[in-house]
Amino acid sequence: MKLTVRVIIVMVTFSLAEAGKAQPVDYPPTRQVDVVDDYQGVKISDPYRWLEDLNSAETKAWLNAQNAITIKYLESLPIREVFRKRITELWNYPKVSLPKREGGRLWYRRNSGLERQSVVYSRRNINAPRVMVIDPNKLSPDGSISLAQIAPSPNGKFLAYTLSEGGADWQTIHVRDLTTGIRFIIISSAHRNQKIGSSLSAKISPNGSSAAR
Repeated sequence: MKLTVRVIIVMVTFSLAEAGKAQPVDYPPTRQVDVVDDYQGVKISDPYRWLEDLNSAETKAWLNAQNAITIKYLESLPIREVFRKRITELWNYPKVSLPKREGGRLWYRRNSGLERQSVVYSRRNINAPRVMVIDPNKLSPDGSISLAQIAPSPNGKFLAYTLSEGGADWQTIHVRDLTTGIRFIIISSAHRNQKIGSSLSAKISPNGSSAAR
């Protein structure tokens, strides 16, 4: 297996090198700004500070331009399709996480093979039928919202989980009442099974979609 991985790495490196020689990449210009921070007398220039504002129209346009160049370059690689097909074949098998027992139930994630994200399930015991808790693949049409951490409550009636948008490190904590289907976005939490403060509640369907109320 290690030898196969090494061979693939070498082939990819060679392919990228050859493609790079044939097609020089013309990157779009990146604006620089005159921003200087003073840290205890040491001046640090930060000309790309404006890129930290991910919600600005200029940053979004810059990202789209960069992505367009990347996609065009990758699609031009002669053996890209060979790798895509083979890697897809190797990755297409069921995957199950290590189950966790909490609240008299087993909690785990399962991926049927090529799903973008693993689905969260629970069951009473190893022989009981599984119950889908959250399908993160239906949280956003483009898959930009990802499910990160999950933590069932000690009585198994609530599930705390975190969501990340667009690959950001920032995660929002949610809690779902598994009995009523009500979801809460956390602003403060109490110990164990006590009430949890929230800023929003919404009715959640089993597939993960919501309708604010």
